[in-house]
Amino acid sequence: MGFIYFSYGMTKSASSFVYQLEEQIFKLSKYNLMKIPPEIRGNRAPENYVEPITDEKVQEILGWLPEDAVTVIKTHGAPSKLACDLVNQGKAFASATFRDPRDIAVSLADHGARSREKGIADFANFVRPIDALPEIKNQLNRLNPWLNLSRCRAFSYDLIRSTPEAVVKKILDQVELEKISINDILEPFQDRTKIIHYNVGSVGRYKEHMTEKEELQFKSEFEELLNMCGRGGAKA
Repeated sequence: MGFIYFSYGMTKSASSFVYQLEEQIFKLSKYNLMKIPPEIRGNRAPENYVEPITDEKVQEILGWLPEDAVTVIKTHGAPSKLACDLVNQGKAFASATFRDPRDIAVSLADHGARSREKGIADFANFVRPIDALPEIKNQLNRLNPWLNLSRCRAFSYDLIRSTPEAVVKKILDQVELEKISINDILEPFQDRTKIIHYNVGSVGRYKEHMTEKEELQFKSEFEELLNMCGRGGAKA
């Protein structure tokens, strides 16, 4: 039986890039990197995406994985009890990405505008950044269980965007694969078109798109997350 690397991310937090970095690390490792077939993961997303993460699904994936194999699961969902136990026991690994919720809200409003232009439902009800507040609260409820895992590595959007080599170093240390070159891991992504869902998202866009009242509401709702974004890492 192989092992799972759970790659959780809040939306618009560069989670797809971190997922790709994790896959690239295992491609260059002694492990056999495998993609979960659609009939097991339950959807046909181009990424190795699984949601919800249930005990039954985790058991099914572990039963499918051969020895010396690893699969990196991309998800926006919360961990199940079995997933938590595996990570805390060192039998699986996990990472979690997060971002300033005010900037997430602005990006979701942008996404909503594009969806309305295309006539699709994906976040189409988000017109103003404040419209995304309930969605971000739900995402925070999914983020916190990952952050509470003793062996989960947490990465802020700002760190991922400005210093991806630091992110790679932390993951290499986490999975004890320090001999792999950081440059070899990052090299394929010098071409930004290779990054899934790549967007050049600047930091602090909310200052131009939120009213003072909206900013105060976000500060009230997400004080701990904003403090964590300021530290660039997991909870103190």
